[in-house]
Amino acid sequence: MEPSTAGELSEHNCVIDSSIRKPGRWRYYEGELEKHVNVMGQVEVNYGNIAADYSADALGIAFLPDFLVRRYLNTGKLIPILESFQMPSAPVSLVYPANRIKNPALSELVRYLINNAP
Repeated sequence: MEPSTAGELSEHNCVIDSSIRKPGRWRYYEGELEKHVNVMGQVEVNYGNIAADYSADALGIAFLPDFLVRRYLNTGKLIPILESFQMPSAPVSLVYPANRIKNPALSELVRYLINNAP
């Protein structure tokens, strides 16, 4: 059964990503307040892509950034839950040495990121 509140995550099997600072403590928002819930699971990995793969294989609920689960969301293998508790988007900056912009791969990456920014 799908959790209806972020607090209920502690009662579910979760895929724990040990590569983050506090793997068993997930952050969420209730209104404007940042809160935390302690989670546990039978599967612990140290790489977000593997956590996404395991969650898509029905081994537990994962708390991951959109870019790691997008392919599974697009195919319906994963569904988003608890969207009203979602963390706000964080700005991202691309920083690189000025003399590297002549690198064709970097130039293409910069162009792609600018054209596909949300």
